[in-house]
Amino acid sequence: MTTDVCKRFMSVGATMGIFGAILLFFSVDIGTKLAHFWLVRQGSADPTVFHLVNEGYIHVFIIAGSILFTIGLVTVLLTSFRYMSGTLK
Repeated sequence: MTTDVCKRFMSVGATMGIFGAILLFFSVDIGTKLAHFWLVRQGSADPTVFHLVNEGYIHVFIIAGSILFTIGLVTVLLTSFRYMSGTLK
């Protein structure tokens, strides 16, 4: 792995981590807005159904944010470890 490839891995990992953290922090807002958009499209719905849809959207963004944040963090840590250990060509 060259230093150029290493820097690309670092930037991609950092971008994924930042995007995942944003999804984690704003998952409730994004999920609630999507649930309201779903309610507008439906016209009306039972409150329990709306609550299930709202919770579902929130959980989707929490899971997606967690996956992206974890992948980004692991990528940055492993790439920086390899960069600092001097095993680059």
